[in-house]
Amino acid sequence: MPPILTETARRLLWVPLLLIGLQAQAQETDEPRWYQIELVVFEIRPDFRQSEEQPLDQPPALAPEGVRTLALEGADQPAFVELPREAFALLEETRKIEQSRRYQLLTHLAWRQPVADADQAVTVRIPAGTSALRAAAEALASPESAPMIAFEGNISVSVSRYLHLKADIIRRERTTVRETVTLAPAPASAAAGGPVFQDVAPTDTPIVETRLVEKVLAHRLTESRRMRSKRLHYLDHPVLGVLALITPYEPPAAPPEPLLLLPPPAPTPGTAQQSP
Repeated sequence: MPPILTETARRLLWVPLLLIGLQAQAQETDEPRWYQIELVVFEIRPDFRQSEEQPLDQPPALAPEGVRTLALEGADQPAFVELPREAFALLEETRKIEQSRRYQLLTHLAWRQPVADADQAVTVRIPAGTSALRAAAEALASPESAPMIAFEGNISVSVSRYLHLKADIIRRERTTVRETVTLAPAPASAAAGGPVFQDVAPTDTPIVETRLVEKVLAHRLTESRRMRSKRLHYLDHPVLGVLALITPYEPPAAPPEPLLLLPPPAPTPGTAQQSP
């Protein structure tokens, strides 16, 4: 009769299994969680703007260094790929914006990514329009045409105790403004050599002119916001608006590696095969 295991021996048998479980749990904890991020960016049309917000006269360019560009829909990679329309959750909100006379839709897109802490957060470049429209525009673009970048943005999502979203969005517009230009008067000594039709007496008073000048003005939204997953958030601005929805996502498990079956060891020479 085999010896009966004591209670202490049975407990010791569980120690390796417990250590394996804790190690696996620690590895899962170290892995960043995945989220689906969906953004709707829109603007208030000029006729409906009531704020006295002054646009930027020298519109900056967002730094491209260290910024991740989303791959177009259908790319063979798990993260940072624009999702198809079927994956959107804010279609109803987008429909209301498109039907409104007050608002103009700038972009609506979604993607999935692992989210780390702030030190390792990935900044994603937000393009305008849909991936199909941008692909068509790039195909028609020529080196001679240097179109103004009317809309661009950078978004980063990080997590510590809470989710955090940082947004930096710029909307550029061409406009014609009236500018007052002060010209220095011609000296009186040069009047003798002036044109014969000059009927204005020389003067030391500066000449003030009003001109119509075409300029590129920019509106910029910069905000850092603590977020809650599965809750719709709104980033406000006098001209721009952002709807943001961050939802937990479970990526598909990787297929298990195939087992390598080894052949049974060959019998040692000189030993007889024992029958079972």
